[in-house]
Amino acid sequence: MSDPLDGLVDALADALDVSHCSKLADRTVCDVALPVSDLRNRDHHQRILIDSGRSRKGWSRIGRALHCLQLYAYSNVLDLALGSREALLCGTLGHTGQAHLLRRWQEEQNGRDPDVFHEPEEAMEVWCDLHPEGKPYLEVMIGVHRRYMAVWPEPPGEILLVEQEVSMVIGWRQDLSGPRWGLWVVTQESADEVERLEKERADLPIKRAEAAARDEDPNAIPGPVPPTAMQTPSGLVVEVTPLDAPGHRDHGWPIMLTRRIDAVWRERSRRVPIVDHKVTASDTSAGRAAKYAPDGQFASLRLIGAQLWPKDFSHVLLNLINREEPWRMTRHVVPATPWRDAQFAWQIYEIEHRIAQLEVRRVDPWYWPKAQGELSCWGRYGPCHGLDLCALGPSAVRGRDDRD
Repeated sequence: MSDPLDGLVDALADALDVSHCSKLADRTVCDVALPVSDLRNRDHHQRILIDSGRSRKGWSRIGRALHCLQLYAYSNVLDLALGSREALLCGTLGHTGQAHLLRRWQEEQNGRDPDVFHEPEEAMEVWCDLHPEGKPYLEVMIGVHRRYMAVWPEPPGEILLVEQEVSMVIGWRQDLSGPRWGLWVVTQESADEVERLEKERADLPIKRAEAAARDEDPNAIPGPVPPTAMQTPSGLVVEVTPLDAPGHRDHGWPIMLTRRIDAVWRERSRRVPIVDHKVTASDTSAGRAAKYAPDGQFASLRLIGAQLWPKDFSHVLLNLINREEPWRMTRHVVPATPWRDAQFAWQIYEIEHRIAQLEVRRVDPWYWPKAQGELSCWGRYGPCHGLDLCALGPSAVRGRDDRD
């Protein structure tokens, strides 16, 4: 196929003609059904606890690298613990409550037994039994859930999806009008096959070592071949644009992004928003939604919505849940950014190659490129969690260990 940059130019030309990201979709594609969520039967009472954890290849990794490659190295290469666990644990408990609330409503709407799933507060308790680090925040988050129910006691519409992982790949989609380059939703089967092949690749050194121990030729065991094409839920084919980084472990493999969608519902107006829950200790005003508009996690949701519900997708809805006084519970539309969204695949393609380049060169993780600016190193919640590491280097890690 032609150069990915040519596809980017075409996508930007399309973006100039739209006022909403959903119009970027190919409107000949019909609505498609996704498989049931990833559910795990983990309770001795046989009720189901919904997994509301991170997706396999989520945005947080890419977003961190785009913000600051050094911060990425601290977290993803050096594996240093960054930030407070409180916000993460409260967020997980809040998401767990929301997932079970919405899924039980969904079961009721479809004439099924909602008691197959835990009730929201019970689900949070079970999650804390499995993850004791969450117990100090359980009582507060149960109280937050009750306050949320006082504000939003009824289903917001027809619940379509709850905690559904969606996978996307960069490549050329074969449309009737010709190939289009971008980031495309693919079937769960296609994504699972890539995961299977990656696991096979990870196990290859062990299998070859075992063969050598048996005095067999280890090179006789072939490595897995990465897929060159994947399928969309509507049956279209995506010709994969792989990572082009000779010498890197992922050279030739698909560049993928996964997103775990919190919820999708159909409003009485027939519009379909994708909903993202945010448990927060701060601002719950409409201005918060505007700040999220450029965030890649919301760009990916807009692209997913436009591709899966091309006729009815309307917007991404931010469901803000305040976990401290004044306990505000608000919902706001996240503004669309069609020009930026049209470049989203290119942004991911570029940063993945930048990361691979640094890894191939084996640059010391303490010497990766650093953001150096007041607004980059100090954010909405205060200083970057790696600020002391950039200021003092490895000695800051020893200082953290001493404090602990």
